[in-house]
Amino acid sequence: MKIRIFLLVENYCEGDTFHKALQCLVALRKGCILEQEPKQFNYFLCHLSRFCQEKDLRSFSLYLTSHEITLITKAEAPDSEIPEHEARSFMVKPELESQNMKSEDDIMSTYPWVGSRKGNLEMHIV
Repeated sequence: MKIRIFLLVENYCEGDTFHKALQCLVALRKGCILEQEPKQFNYFLCHLSRFCQEKDLRSFSLYLTSHEITLITKAEAPDSEIPEHEARSFMVKPELESQNMKSEDDIMSTYPWVGSRKGNLEMHIV
């Protein structure tokens, strides 16, 4: 499903696939909460956010923000390391940072846990 989301976002035509990508992302988020895999979702959302910055897809980032898609918090899943206030501000930060021309390393330092590639956190998107 992760690859499908990337394909929908990358191959958009004036946002017509954004809704489908959002539906997939919501389903993935719910599944990761149910299966107690918040770190995998949170890593994926950070990766998707970086992807959108690299491909200049700010419109999709704004679309996610408008639908309040956030990182999975400690309150939602005990295995999460994300406090609620950080989850709420996550989608806003990458947009602000891209306006300030910050590098990917700066983003990773904002969310240092994302850079760790322990266990199932490592993803390979082809």
